[in-house]
Amino acid sequence: WKKNGKSVKLEFHRFVSYTKKHIVAQKVIIESDDDIVLKIKSGIDGKITNTGVQHFGPVQLRSYPDGIIGLYAKTLQSDVEVSVKSTLKCNIDNKCYITTDRRSVFFNMELSVKANQKVEFEKLSAYATSRDFEYEGPSVDAGNYLDEAGKCGYDLLFKENEEDWHNFWNQNSIIIESDNNFYQKAVNFALYHLRIMARGEDNRLGIGAKALSGEGYKGHSFWDTEIFILPYYIYTAPQTARKLLEYRYKLLDASRKKAKEYGYEGAMYPWE
Repeated sequence: WKKNGKSVKLEFHRFVSYTKKHIVAQKVIIESDDDIVLKIKSGIDGKITNTGVQHFGPVQLRSYPDGIIGLYAKTLQSDVEVSVKSTLKCNIDNKCYITTDRRSVFFNMELSVKANQKVEFEKLSAYATSRDFEYEGPSVDAGNYLDEAGKCGYDLLFKENEEDWHNFWNQNSIIIESDNNFYQKAVNFALYHLRIMARGEDNRLGIGAKALSGEGYKGHSFWDTEIFILPYYIYTAPQTARKLLEYRYKLLDASRKKAKEYGYEGAMYPWE
């Protein structure tokens, strides 16, 4: 990035942990060829919508000791409690203060950077909901997950996650022999999404039509799971396949009721 004769290099790294499923980790590295003043604003945005639809009611914004900010809210229709907490650390001295607006809370940092000095920002965020199996107590709190992640730090979290994915690819890779590398990338992309889209330990969840790749259909669950996706899990992850079938079974009574309301016999699953 260049402006007014000054050149600044920015590197962005981020991942959602598969080994610690409540954690999102981010790192930004900034280096300038001249002295600069950096102003950084990063936090928790409570204004996020799903294709324009607001799912959260009023939010509670918090700042805690040890440089932690937090947001707590409930979903409007299902009363699912959601807790988010974040930390932001920098490898050089800085002035940091916290601000809020209507539904968001932010870290604000200002620091002077010398030419060719490498600045690293590390942000860790933890998410918890009242649907988590570990949920206990009067309200949801993501703090324990953030504390655990903070003791590891970005680099160790990344290494742990990387090793887990290496194990997955060693056991599940499909090799395409072709002069065109696109086909191998396409298969890898599909395998990646098949892994992240299903909660193999939870039969309360199906697979949304767009899985985790987009907001389309607002997370609704179609029959695509049984027709297109289930065979993969039957052969590679039978326990996950079982949970997906249990998800449908748990909805069987409601589907029979729906069929009856429409004058049909048997079970009528909604198309979405």
